[in-house]
Amino acid sequence: MKRSDRGLSLWPQIEKILLEVERPSRYINREWGAIHKSFDEVKLKIALSYPDLYEVGMSHLGLQILYDILNKEKDVLVERVFAPGVDLEEILRRKKIPLFTLESHQPASSFDVFGFSLQTEMTYTNILNMLDLAGIPLYASERDDDYPLIIGGGPAAFNPEPLAEFFDLFVIGEAEEAILELAEEFMKVKGRGTKDEGRESRVMGPAHAEASAGEQESRDERRTTRDSSQGTKEELLKGLVKVPGIYVPSFYNVSYDEEGKVKKVAPNIAEAPPVIIKRAVSDLDKAPVPTSPIVPFMNVIHQRATLEVMRGCTRGCRFCQAGIIYRPTRERSLDNLSERSGELLKTTGHEEISLASLSTSDFGSISILLERLVRALSKNGISISLPSLRMDSFSLNLANQLGKIKKTGLTFAPEAGTQRLRRIINKDISEEDLLKTSKSAFEAGWDKLKLYFMFGLPYEKGDDLEGIVGLSRRIVGVCLETVSPAKRGRVKVAFNVSPFVPKAHTPFQWVAQNSLDKLLEKQKFLKRNLRGRHLLFKTHDISQAIAEGALARGDRRVSQAIKRAWELGAKFDAWKEKFDFNRWEKAFQETGLSLDFYTTRKRFLDETFPWDHISSGVTKEFLWEEYERAKNGDVTPDCKTGSCTDCNVCLELGIPIGSFAS
Repeated sequence: MKRSDRGLSLWPQIEKILLEVERPSRYINREWGAIHKSFDEVKLKIALSYPDLYEVGMSHLGLQILYDILNKEKDVLVERVFAPGVDLEEILRRKKIPLFTLESHQPASSFDVFGFSLQTEMTYTNILNMLDLAGIPLYASERDDDYPLIIGGGPAAFNPEPLAEFFDLFVIGEAEEAILELAEEFMKVKGRGTKDEGRESRVMGPAHAEASAGEQESRDERRTTRDSSQGTKEELLKGLVKVPGIYVPSFYNVSYDEEGKVKKVAPNIAEAPPVIIKRAVSDLDKAPVPTSPIVPFMNVIHQRATLEVMRGCTRGCRFCQAGIIYRPTRERSLDNLSERSGELLKTTGHEEISLASLSTSDFGSISILLERLVRALSKNGISISLPSLRMDSFSLNLANQLGKIKKTGLTFAPEAGTQRLRRIINKDISEEDLLKTSKSAFEAGWDKLKLYFMFGLPYEKGDDLEGIVGLSRRIVGVCLETVSPAKRGRVKVAFNVSPFVPKAHTPFQWVAQNSLDKLLEKQKFLKRNLRGRHLLFKTHDISQAIAEGALARGDRRVSQAIKRAWELGAKFDAWKEKFDFNRWEKAFQETGLSLDFYTTRKRFLDETFPWDHISSGVTKEFLWEEYERAKNGDVTPDCKTGSCTDCNVCLELGIPIGSFAS
């Protein structure tokens, strides 16, 4: 369905089928905080998507931020669209109802832009499925001016090549910095003028209004007039590629050597830069924060208010992609956080607030912030969660502060079972720290902990797996010794052990991923030995890790396998119960590609990666040096507390070195 086919709201058809589907509140709209605008009063219409179920997408802070930023612009309208459940999809296909947005229930194809948040590689088949449900051709080369521009952004966009054939452009880095520039350039090239001054107010109402015949006639007349003056899709892309941080795949050619490795990715037009440097917010206090976010009718994955206290991380864990692509560390001020937390809780009614970052206990003023929040929130029964903690920086003081209000559980990530392997991955936490922190938490009144470990890490030995088992038993033992005999029955320590997946833009982007057989063998060992009354063992599908690894370091040819996997029925691949590795094996075989080429093959220093033209600001030379240091078990100190490690990101992005204080 083309944009020119936009018609009446699909709500009358959708309303009739909601009793036939599970959780109809996923599709009805009108939640508190939702924004509604008239199609006829704006110049740019954007469908914004997280390509998973509503309850997953509505838990993502980034989507709420972009929704808020863009809808504050008078001339821009943004509506949400999520992947329908399998039950609704079957009905939509049978009744030939296209994929729709929530706010107006218009076809997703009727928007100017269809944007996807790329948080994980395992949503790629969902993206193709959603385009198909919308009646939009999958390949960018097959879409003319009448179809929406397909845009992607998020962490997975730092290797955009597996999706390059399907997307018109990608936003590299933090979209808050680029999204309004994109919107203005779009309206400029499309002959709709620059944005008007002013803000659009929120509209809250119960009715699902349909377009009248007169309104529809007006739209048709305006469309006819617009078609004669708008710039073409190619002209639009040539304008958008001039915006810093924008990557247009069709403006780049990829060549391969005789071994099938990428030889070069080079621009084919003068306007396209040879390297696309990520966008980054320089002052987090000035970054927009949605203070009246949408509150879902139904329970979602994270049913709480989320306040981002810090962005980036300087710890330098060598497996962590987020720690590289979100550099440098930037903190919000205490006054900003205190004010925002109050606004969030007042406008949402949530009973829990999450202080989010990659490592919240590293926030420079975390103790002072907790003191303020506990003092302000405890009388109302509001709980505080710190979802990302390091066991070496977590203290008895923090545990006691959190313990003054409702306890929601603590999560830590030691990652490896031995000191040797923790040094290799640059997570130099001693066993003494691990045991001391566990003891501190239980002394403060907690009786549940969740610990994350990985297996299949580079240079891993059998002793490292045994180390996970031994450490888990010692942690449980310390917890049992700490609590009173009456409370020991409630003690639970959950160990979530997952396979390591090498990612682009990390020091481990060169390593060979463990084979399926090796990972299965290691997982069986852990399953056999991580048992006990007070110990909960959780793990992940090993074959999912293989598929994720192939997509994470894939090149442009992998798009063929993604499409074939979708044709074979792959969707909701991030959901264990929906994932079928046989589809992915068959897809790679039928498209003449090798899973091993993208997963278990070791890379060398001189190899050109498919993502080398995408810059996180951190140099490839620094990443290689870190890879070499890993081989020797050398620890690289935190640049926040030590000297500069010369990763180059501060210089590349023009952010003053050492500007970390809150």
